[in-house]
Amino acid sequence: ENEIPEGFTESKLDLDGTERTFVANETLSMTLGYLVNAEGKGAFFIYNEEDATFAPFTKVSISATTYIIWLSDVASVTMPKDYQLIELTVNGFGYPVWKKADNENNYILYAINNQGASGLYQYDIQEGTYQRFSVVEEAPVEETVEE
Repeated sequence: ENEIPEGFTESKLDLDGTERTFVANETLSMTLGYLVNAEGKGAFFIYNEEDATFAPFTKVSISATTYIIWLSDVASVTMPKDYQLIELTVNGFGYPVWKKADNENNYILYAINNQGASGLYQYDIQEGTYQRFSVVEEAPVEETVEE
């Protein structure tokens, strides 16, 4: 009876020996489970079949034809030293994001778009906008030795 997110279809998976209803999106290679807390409030969560864990699911529309889904697994992401990894709360859930000490208004997040491409996005908290982000590595400083 809960509305299935756009692009997802109902599927069945075995969870702890019991067949359960999930929703899946093949393009994103993503499966969602609907979990309900003790107060009866429910939400969709991203399900990781490898370790049977759940992570928050937050989908954000970028344009009329594009959306992104925030991802919590940032282990494969490498950022320059001047970015600090912190947690930002979105829709009541904590997500890992990066920020520079000298920029309080922009955060860098890891997400996947509706075409299935994952990457970094810059989130401007003042304007509530998102834009793809590329990490620009600073060139190493060459030391010269004077003779």
